[in-house]
Amino acid sequence: MIYTPKTADHWKSLVRLEARLKAPRRLLEGPLIVTLTFYMPRPKSHYRTGKYSDQLKDNAPTYHDKKPDVDNMVKAVFDAIGDSKVIWKDDNQVAAMNVLACYSEEPGAEIKIRQLLTDDTQ
Repeated sequence: MIYTPKTADHWKSLVRLEARLKAPRRLLEGPLIVTLTFYMPRPKSHYRTGKYSDQLKDNAPTYHDKKPDVDNMVKAVFDAIGDSKVIWKDDNQVAAMNVLACYSEEPGAEIKIRQLLTDDTQ
């Protein structure tokens, strides 16, 4: 079971709104490939202290491997897009997915959805 905390509701509503703004004229049909890149805010512990507090430590990680888990972030996106029914009919159309979670100075998510063509398997 995947748990989605209520604090994700506002974020999901923003994803839903953006999906409506970027929606194709007709719902996408057939198998889809979804590419998700999550840009997570860096915790203060990634930064140096004192007069260098605006600089990252040398050992600050690039990739996010903490909570929220990447599968929960994917679920939140799919819930938001699926609820809006403006991109696809059903999330069972998603046949392939690429997901990356990394740290960024500008938190957010990049969501790319396209139809998966037969040529894509070769």
